[in-house]
Amino acid sequence: MTKARDIADFKFENIVDTGTEGTKLASGTTAQRGSTTGQFRFNSTTGKFEGRNASGFVSIEVSPIVSSVNNTNITQAQIDAGFDLVITGNNFSSGDTVKFIANDDTEFTSPTTTINSATQISARVTSTIDATKEPYKVQVISAGGLTGILNNAFNIDAKPIYTTASGNILNTFEGSSVNTSIVATDPESDAITFAVQSGSLPTGLSISSGGVITGTAPSVSGSETSNFTIRATSGTNTTDRAFNIVVGDQPTGGTISTYSSGGVNYRVHTFTSSGSLVYPIDNAVSILIVAGGGAGGAGTGGGGGAGGLIYIPSYNLVSGTWTCTIGNGGIGDSTDVGTAGENTIFTNGSRTLTALGGGYGGATEDTSSYSSSSGGSGGGGTDYYDAANTAGAATQPANTSDGVNTYNSTGFGNQGGGGDNIPQTAWGGGGAGGYPTSTAQPACTYGGDGKQYDISGSNAYYAAGGQGGTGNPSYVNRTNNIGGSHTGSNGTAGVANTGSGGGGGWSHSSGTGGNGGSGIIIIRYVV
Repeated sequence: MTKARDIADFKFENIVDTGTEGTKLASGTTAQRGSTTGQFRFNSTTGKFEGRNASGFVSIEVSPIVSSVNNTNITQAQIDAGFDLVITGNNFSSGDTVKFIANDDTEFTSPTTTINSATQISARVTSTIDATKEPYKVQVISAGGLTGILNNAFNIDAKPIYTTASGNILNTFEGSSVNTSIVATDPESDAITFAVQSGSLPTGLSISSGGVITGTAPSVSGSETSNFTIRATSGTNTTDRAFNIVVGDQPTGGTISTYSSGGVNYRVHTFTSSGSLVYPIDNAVSILIVAGGGAGGAGTGGGGGAGGLIYIPSYNLVSGTWTCTIGNGGIGDSTDVGTAGENTIFTNGSRTLTALGGGYGGATEDTSSYSSSSGGSGGGGTDYYDAANTAGAATQPANTSDGVNTYNSTGFGNQGGGGDNIPQTAWGGGGAGGYPTSTAQPACTYGGDGKQYDISGSNAYYAAGGQGGTGNPSYVNRTNNIGGSHTGSNGTAGVANTGSGGGGGWSHSSGTGGNGGSGIIIIRYVV
């Protein structure tokens, strides 16, 4: 039996009994909430029952239930146009929000959510959603923080994604054979087809459904730019991207030759004397620049150092007229040292590539001695007197700058060999490929190795050091057959247009140093 006092302690606040259908609780807005812990009421602002605990009012409601969506494979085109996903379930109410959760748990919040009824919500799929992170979950979150979720709710049929950057895709020359590709991928690995959407390719070129542009570049005057838009299509999805191709006149200057290697066609411009290269478009080229080699020393002389060498396999050649100045080889002397090789310079005024002339070899004449000099590669020292023993240093930088860009590990030069006071012998000059190496006559060395390139269509050596002089005429080998040696009492010249050093004389009293070989510039590009 309930005691009277217990009943007296039980308090009712704002309860109105309207009949047998139920008991009506206190009802009011959020602003009308009371302050007593333990209150239970209906919030007319939120439309939810709530109770007050020690921390404040909390909503008392059931969790949303998500049963299905109206589209399980949404196209990217639909999303881009603005797509509302219709969500079906139960316990939906005002204040609910919707999230789309990726397979890596990345969350994308719907920017617009409409509560159609307690069983249906329309939620806009955000345009920033990532199609590559399918499948997606759909989560409904109530105002009170309760959630309902549907796993594997939908996938996204994504648009093709270009891997080829927009803008210029090819610079080429009239008459050149073109074979270049535009590439895109599909997140679902669907097949992609390509077609020109607007604009046009250069005359004579066409694009396959696989994105390969082929044909022969047309004749132009100066240079012409063709702008076009390519559409990539996978299923019902499309992606457009703008590109251009530049076709220029054939470059002129130097001796022009062509060759093919590995299915690639090349055109080569070779400058063995000074001249100009007229290049109508910006394009990547391979370039070899070699300075003039230094002269060998007189008497029993050191070998001349090779001219400095620059090789850049992919140089960003800008359009315009480039001046090619070919350095002469140093001139040998009959009484002392000759001269250093001259620089070879490739420039358009704003950009300049410079290969430094090779150093001359040291000399001994009767009781006089003359030191070698530094240069692209240093000249070799001779045998008499300490002052003449010093090897010439290499001055060609390993990293090449044209004043705008720096190309690492593209410059080559080495010091010459030093003398060692063995009568009537001298050391070789430095080469682009290495320091002078000893032969069977230790103090009479071949010049330093040159460097080998196939930039002109066949392998060839450049920039070898000259051989040091010796009283033994049997030592007449020339490094790679391009560096100077000696015949009789005189040094021989380095081979022209290789930048190789001259050979040192071998007759202590009368040997003349050999001339250095002149320089060269070779430019190669794909056609």
